[in-house]
Amino acid sequence: MHELTLERILNAPPETIFAYVTEAKHLLNWWGPEGMHVADNALDMSRPGAYFAVIANAEGKRFKVSGVVTEIDPPRSVSFTWAWHDETDTRGHESSVRIAIADAGGGRSRLTLTQSGLPDEEAAENHKSGWNSTLNKLEGQFA
Repeated sequence: MHELTLERILNAPPETIFAYVTEAKHLLNWWGPEGMHVADNALDMSRPGAYFAVIANAEGKRFKVSGVVTEIDPPRSVSFTWAWHDETDTRGHESSVRIAIADAGGGRSRLTLTQSGLPDEEAAENHKSGWNSTLNKLEGQFA
């Protein structure tokens, strides 16, 4: 199994960043890679339980991901399972994501995203690319 870790320094305190990574009203502004938007969702990541999101690109192609929020420790971290669905809405391989938030001083936060249990190097690289693009959108919320 493969793992990836990404880190960003964001210009907001941990409590604000935590709200942005757990509350639907904020998630809808940055969830999904650049050039994509959330077309349908149940994105309440502020409590344990199921979630899903359908993201769409400019051409209208839709991609569904779902999982379960497994752990929440405000304002330090949220963990959840992650699996893409295929064209028949069947869930694929499940991995785990943890977003950790720490005070970086000066009103800033260090966000560390770790995704583990990816099946191979190709999946790790694809997820790395997607998360980097998605985190660019999150970072833009505080520019």
